[in-house]
Amino acid sequence: MIISALYVLCCACFAQQWHTTLDVLRPAAKDFPRGAADMLIVNNTVKQPDDFGHALVLFGNNKGNQTIDLAQAATRALFAATQHFDESGLFSSVGLVNRSMADGTFFAGNSLSRKLTDSLCLAYNSDAVLALDRILIYDREELYLGDDYNYYAYLQVYVTTSWTLTTRSGSFSTLTRSDTLLWEGSSYDSNLAFDKLPDRQTALLDVAEYAGEQFAIQFIPQWETVDRYLYENSDSLLTEGMRHFTCRRWEQAVRTWQLCYDLSKQAGKKSKANLMENCAYAAADIAVTCEILGDLAQARQWAKLSIEAFSKMQSADAAQQQVNMTFYLQELEQRQKDETKLSSQ
Repeated sequence: MIISALYVLCCACFAQQWHTTLDVLRPAAKDFPRGAADMLIVNNTVKQPDDFGHALVLFGNNKGNQTIDLAQAATRALFAATQHFDESGLFSSVGLVNRSMADGTFFAGNSLSRKLTDSLCLAYNSDAVLALDRILIYDREELYLGDDYNYYAYLQVYVTTSWTLTTRSGSFSTLTRSDTLLWEGSSYDSNLAFDKLPDRQTALLDVAEYAGEQFAIQFIPQWETVDRYLYENSDSLLTEGMRHFTCRRWEQAVRTWQLCYDLSKQAGKKSKANLMENCAYAAADIAVTCEILGDLAQARQWAKLSIEAFSKMQSADAAQQQVNMTFYLQELEQRQKDETKLSSQ
């Protein structure tokens, strides 16, 4: 069941609607190449030249590249990526070789040779080597006077990491990622505007760490908190079901709300009374509870019954709730797709 936590009935959104949240697991944005159970992460970078890529512009005048030491950039990225991969549970083991294996230049780097990757796999008992071949950071720091006579400063950083994954079986994949971060500051005084920006070297190293984190995260399933809504009115069975729900007696809540749904539907047929509200509310509540129980197929069926009941009610609120339930049904369908994808990752 892809639900890690439930915060029950935090607050009432409307007179007849309650709110709760679920933590659901979403598939990774990208599939990691297969063949890596025991992975070794390796530094294969050459340090970026200190005077390359660090522009400074003051009041429209380009002051050229500044000198910034990024000797620790690769280390920051590698440690961040290694930590996230290791904590993900996707691999049996994750090791790190931080000493650079590179024998090229920054502008003409090379991937690790097959002979070297085989040697590393043997030495570290790994079946795959993920090598960081390059980390490239461009940044621009600028100060200018705005139309409102305030001074504005910003630091914008672009970072690209290039990786190569080689498995012991011989498969080879090239992986890249680019990220951008921006800091801004403003003041009536130009020095104060600049002071609001972070130290440039510190910021660039922080961006390198961020790049390593984001590279790893895109291959790791992530938990996401989602909103769910339940309904209640003065009907005794709806209220009883809600009491079971708040005490986490999920099956009892479902049975009570199903009884409410069945009785309301039967009474509506016999007396022509407008009992669709009870049907709509009970079905919606059952749908959420079935989702909590991990039965997404049943949750979808009850969501459809709730939509059907709301569609038969003649009110603006019912029309809005029908829209809300339709959106919820789409979320359930997406979760079923996500479960299928998660099982294959």
